[in-house]
Amino acid sequence: MPSLREVLGAQEGSGPGALPAPEGRPVEAVLLSRNDDTRLLLRGLLRLHHHRIVLEARTVDELRELAPGLGPRLLLQDVDTEDERWSDELAVVLHDHPDLRAVVLLPSEGGGLRAEAMRVGARAVIVRPFAIRELMRLVEEAVSGPDPVGHPPVVRQR
Repeated sequence: MPSLREVLGAQEGSGPGALPAPEGRPVEAVLLSRNDDTRLLLRGLLRLHHHRIVLEARTVDELRELAPGLGPRLLLQDVDTEDERWSDELAVVLHDHPDLRAVVLLPSEGGGLRAEAMRVGARAVIVRPFAIRELMRLVEEAVSGPDPVGHPPVVRQR
């Protein structure tokens, strides 16, 4: 059995502990979390499943550096309930980067957080604690699935 270090260190399908390539195509992902440890964990999980991190950000302001993608990309946002502006910021990010498909990670159920995330355009919401398999399913569905009802695709003018 591989050690935790071997599993979390596995990248791009090489080395001991690497998982076989997923059936779907690799996803380009952007991580948004104020917590360094959470970003490290999410980065490790996504890389373990052969997805590529294109940007990690602590704040929405750091996403201004993000160049437009050639196709749909994932935004995995870890919500800090101390931040009352998270949903407004998510709405701005999704407006400014129409190629991003958001999956929102909530610290707990309740308080209307799930409904708020969906209202501003998240493709999916997952609540801690969660199964890794469920997170990876939501990641792949967010990028490959149809646009949610009420949120038609935005076409960026070139």
